[in-house]
Amino acid sequence: MRKIQNLRNRTLNGGSELAFSPWAKDFRNKFQTAYIRADIHKCKACWNCVDVCPEQVFGKMGFLWHKHVVIENHESCIGCKKCVKVCPHGVFTTIDKAK
Repeated sequence: MRKIQNLRNRTLNGGSELAFSPWAKDFRNKFQTAYIRADIHKCKACWNCVDVCPEQVFGKMGFLWHKHVVIENHESCIGCKKCVKVCPHGVFTTIDKAK
């Protein structure tokens, strides 16, 4: 389990360690778009981001105790950052395109 968590963290943090893996891109797209990145560990399932998003980028993962936001339509994100502003738990961070 720890190995999977380490691989997930390296992938989500912009690492290229899993760039060769066929599932890495799909996995990354569940937690980031071209403009924002979601840290699901901070998510408290208030669903404010789901309600405020004009492009319906977000979905809900709601299974018993396992509840958090997921990015369902990463290509639909227009970068308005309403999710970043409305989230009281700091789940979302912006991706700096200047890098």
